[in-house]
Amino acid sequence: MGLLLALLLAAAPEANLSLLRPASGSDGLLGVEGGRPPQSPDDPLELQLGFDAGYKPVRLGPAGRIESRLGGWAQLAARLSEGLSIFAQLPVTLRQAGDVSALGIPQPAFGFTVGDVRVGARHGFLRGPLDLSAQLSLELATGAAGSLTDEPRIAVEALVSASRRRGPWELIGNALVDFRAPSDVGPVKLGTSLGLRGGAAYWFSPRARAYGEIDVSSSFRALAQESIPAEWRAGGTVCATPVLAVDLAGGTRLDNGLGAPSLRGVVAVRYSPQLCRPPKVETQEPGLAELMARIAE
Repeated sequence: MGLLLALLLAAAPEANLSLLRPASGSDGLLGVEGGRPPQSPDDPLELQLGFDAGYKPVRLGPAGRIESRLGGWAQLAARLSEGLSIFAQLPVTLRQAGDVSALGIPQPAFGFTVGDVRVGARHGFLRGPLDLSAQLSLELATGAAGSLTDEPRIAVEALVSASRRRGPWELIGNALVDFRAPSDVGPVKLGTSLGLRGGAAYWFSPRARAYGEIDVSSSFRALAQESIPAEWRAGGTVCATPVLAVDLAGGTRLDNGLGAPSLRGVVAVRYSPQLCRPPKVETQEPGLAELMARIAE
């Protein structure tokens, strides 16, 4: 019995099956990174608190499934200099329900757990009709074993983002490579992957928008439907005050990939003065000569 338990523990997978990675700044959408890191030194901090509910994010048979997952995240982003910002995300799992005994996890972490902390930096390289930025992030192996939101060692993500805004429409696209340790979740082989994210937003006003986005990831180890999670999400952002914005979004999976739930709902609150506060209009007071000219008229 002890030998069997040891074998099960040795085979227990460590893999972060959460497909959604919240965007690190308010210039992005929910899970799509923007192309314009903040430039203004005014209000250099952004905070975000989000809650994510997923239905059937893992589907590998009766004894290899997660029926529901309720989680969330806290995030802090800070501007360091023009075009350069850093961020940190703390993901948590509040509750999971299901049966994953067939995956070699005899005592799954289905209660409250902390996930893999994510930290990174982003820099803008081009501003104009087309905005470009690059981002490098690390996911630290801080998650609880058996939670399926943990990696055995540090994961590294390199991402390039492009955005273009024309009138009320904004288009954003991301291409990324996610360097991760190899991991087998049942028959599915996961590891380093290529990801594509894209979205479109329609701005009803400078402080309200609706958006849709698509998120796809594919592992290089083995091309199979379960190792290529894909989902779509739609939602909106509304500034409730000059400094607070609220996001509501929902979506479904596009295939049977692990980490893309059959149904997802998200609510997030942002502290983002640069998003919600009207931009300052600089006015130049007339000089003495101009005042005298006006008086003489």
